[in-house]
Amino acid sequence: MFRTKIFEAFKLSALATKYLLIVLISKNQKEINMKSEDIFHINPAQLRAARSLVDWSAQTCADAANVGVASIRRAERRADGKLGLLPAVEAAIRNALEEAGVEFIPENGGGPGVRLKKD
Repeated sequence: MFRTKIFEAFKLSALATKYLLIVLISKNQKEINMKSEDIFHINPAQLRAARSLVDWSAQTCADAANVGVASIRRAERRADGKLGLLPAVEAAIRNALEEAGVEFIPENGGGPGVRLKKD
């Protein structure tokens, strides 16, 4: 019922609705100001770069996201450009890194990337 209301009210795609619900339910309850077209999957290189930007080990990232360290390591090793994680796991990792100050940049003609958020 709740999911249907969000979907109808904001006319979000199914992926955007799932991401929004996962983040709203997350332990930090952070506010989301995203449009459905802003939501995209991150890739293994972005995950590695994001961890590097905040100087996190795979274990630190896993702890912050409340996921297994094997999930982080396996996702970063994939060669097909996809993390290969369940949407909830990907959202938890992304949320943890964003809370640490990382901003994920979508493929917009210049290639996907990461950067630190401005203060």
